[in-house]
Amino acid sequence: MSNPTITRALLRKWDACYSDEHILAIAGNREEMTLLKVLDLDIPAEDRTWVVSRALSCRDARLFACWCAERVLTEDSDPRSRAAVDVARRFAHGDATSGELDAAWDAAWAAAVTAAVTAAVTAAETAAKAAADAAWGAAETAAVTAAETAVREAQLVRIRRHLTGEEPLK
Repeated sequence: MSNPTITRALLRKWDACYSDEHILAIAGNREEMTLLKVLDLDIPAEDRTWVVSRALSCRDARLFACWCAERVLTEDSDPRSRAAVDVARRFAHGDATSGELDAAWDAAWAAAVTAAVTAAVTAAETAAKAAADAAWGAAETAAVTAAETAVREAQLVRIRRHLTGEEPLK
């Protein structure tokens, strides 16, 4: 892999979120840096990754994306996602067509949509159950409180009737 040169002008062209002054402070007096020097900078990892991802060749960026994707895929991941990574890697090596890549992308997108819908439904069901449980608990508490209050009120009415002689306790 080549080690491209990164310049302050290139960072500005890429619309880096750092100001020119901040870039100058980070880069020191260097007008340019290799990617290896960028990786050694004392800036957040996501900022170093941002620079590197823009400087890589299309092939290397695709292979890096495949590597990243494989870090989050599990044995339970949708096979269409795994297949898409495999096709993307083959495409980077020149062993898959753009049609195959497009088909893999479509399949992976369908897998992502399915996963998102499943997650949303599960979350909604969980939230609905929690809300129902909370509502049931609140209703039960309210009913018990109302019943207890009614009993106390009845007791007070009974004592009042006794004290007024209207209905003496026996």
